Amino acid sequence: MVRDETGHPVRADLEWMTSDARIATISQNGELAAIERGSCEIFVRVKGTEIETPRIPIQVWNVDHVLLTPRNVDVPLGTSAKITSEVTDEDGKRATNVLLDWKHDADDPLIVRLSRSGLVTGNRLGRTGVTAGAGGVWARTPVEVHVIPNTEKQKRGAGLPRLLLTGRDLDPATGTVRDGDPDQPPLWQEASDFIHNVWWLNLQNPEAAFAFHARNSDPKLWRTYHASKLIDMVVQVWMSYEFTRKGEREQTDLWVNHHAAMDRHSVRIIQQMWKRLEPHIVSGASLDPENKEVEA
Repeated sequence: MVRDETGHPVRADLEWMTSDARIATISQNGELAAIERGSCEIFVRVKGTEIETPRIPIQVWNVDHVLLTPRNVDVPLGTSAKITSEVTDEDGKRATNVLLDWKHDADDPLIVRLSRSGLVTGNRLGRTGVTAGAGGVWARTPVEVHVIPNTEKQKRGAGLPRLLLTGRDLDPATGTVRDGDPDQPPLWQEASDFIHNVWWLNLQNPEAAFAFHARNSDPKLWRTYHASKLIDMVVQVWMSYEFTRKGEREQTDLWVNHHAAMDRHSVRIIQQMWKRLEPHIVSGASLDPENKEVEA
């Protein structure tokens, strides 16, 4: 985020830069591609100016082999565990901080979430083999991961919930762009999303895909649809909190009154949010730049 001299966020065109494109290139989405062995630096510059971020040193390795530890790991649903990858290059140099590609072999692609640093988040119950590598060199022995039931209540991440877009935004559990799924609902949240306090507007769902693909010919339709899902997210988070906060103290004979009160509160939340979002829906006017999740 770019800020002015008073500390307020401002809009600016940013450029990802590399000091030596022969070693590594970087796309304008921030995706780094290793080209050949060597060292360089990457940084971000405000387009048309000399303003830039501190430079980050990058080393590109030629990987000889990869060793993963531990051999077996149990991951309670909604929690994360670290798999350590020891990488040896062609000169025999070893390190455990080399970014690798990660994959697993389960039929269900959503059973775990894998970050580039080897963090495994249990997303659905089951077993899978996790491995890592780069290019044609992968660990010979995968790690057996077992996602088990979680006996402790999962805690939602701090702060306000965020509505992200599949196919466009980074998944906080993996650090990579989250793919959509046509078999999942438009407003989508998995166990790994709950602990990061994010929801997804699943653009591969037919309903959401229709609205998103119409954004150029009918931008108001897309903004209306986006805003409606944002409101649905807030209502679901709020109602979930209201349903569970009393726990066993909730009296059955008072449930009807409690449900009616929740409906009244829900209507009030929706009315307030539509009033706030209406200028954006009608004209495309920007909202608070720090609330990127509600911008079209």
